[in-house]
Amino acid sequence: MAQDGGGATPPATLAPPRDPEAESTATEPAPEPGERSYASGARVLTIGIASTGVFTFLYLATASHVLDPSSYSRIS
Repeated sequence: MAQDGGGATPPATLAPPRDPEAESTATEPAPEPGERSYASGARVLTIGIASTGVFTFLYLATASHVLDPSSYSRIS
């Protein structure tokens, strides 16, 4: 067996352990009050648009099963 000039190979090194306290102090600063209200408004708008789509789908799906084809064609 050939050795490349040294003794035993050194053990593999591991990354140092993570410090949870250092991570918690390095968070981003709190958003400005204006940014917070913008995010809240965007959330409400998104929920409103999504619920409108779901209710419209449910209405048309129910109507297609309940109504005859000529009556359903008047609402869709």
